[in-house]
Amino acid sequence: QITLLSEFCGANMTMSNDVYRDRKEDASRRIEAIINFVKNDHECRSVQLLRYFGENIRHTCGKCDVCSKNGRLTNESFNQIKQIIVNQLQTQKTSISGILELTSPTPSEQVLDVLRFMLDNRMIAKDANDCLTLK
Repeated sequence: QITLLSEFCGANMTMSNDVYRDRKEDASRRIEAIINFVKNDHECRSVQLLRYFGENIRHTCGKCDVCSKNGRLTNESFNQIKQIIVNQLQTQKTSISGILELTSPTPSEQVLDVLRFMLDNRMIAKDANDCLTLK
């Protein structure tokens, strides 16, 4: 249900040519952005969306179709790497290089993505000696 707070003019509404042109250009830009989003199969969907809304982020999500296609981290791989890290940190503090050695031959970029996620979400912490611990 729509409640109008003022009188609706309906067909009697007019707008200047400048306003019409501006609205048409805005609509064209939005349509072009949607088309570019759909066609862009080399850049993470989350990065594209956040940029559209004015945020500048470089970290890929690792979960969208583009990241999966480009060999990025899948949910299953993410959870496996995360579990290895948790198991290790339950027994002892470990450096990032130690985690990278432990998770070898997994690509270090994927392991670092998981570590970034875990640090950002306060699942793990880094102490004064740059060793990782569980929170």
